[in-house]
Amino acid sequence: MNKIVFEIFDPALCCSTGVCGPNPDEKLIKARNLIDKLKADFGEYIEIKRQTISQEPKKFLENPSVQLLIKNEGKAALPVCILNGKVITYGRYPEEKEVYSYISSLSS
Repeated sequence: MNKIVFEIFDPALCCSTGVCGPNPDEKLIKARNLIDKLKADFGEYIEIKRQTISQEPKKFLENPSVQLLIKNEGKAALPVCILNGKVITYGRYPEEKEVYSYISSLSS
């Protein structure tokens, strides 16, 4: 199996887990659970890169797809999720089935 690279370009967040403050963000919790499941299922065959615009703005500028989406959509484009160089979702986190469907198409 070839290495899978899953990149998440997050908007400004208080924390990546979503469990911060009095009202945890369910979308962030789901995203974190998806990351954990991908790591468990693919182990050394997956590399997950997660960037937050407030902490690593340069990474957003270095990726042409992310830069174009932000230029056209503004902050609403975030989060941007990229699998092996292809944008799979923007403006939302992907559902588990979307990610696994795309991964299975890589091996076809």
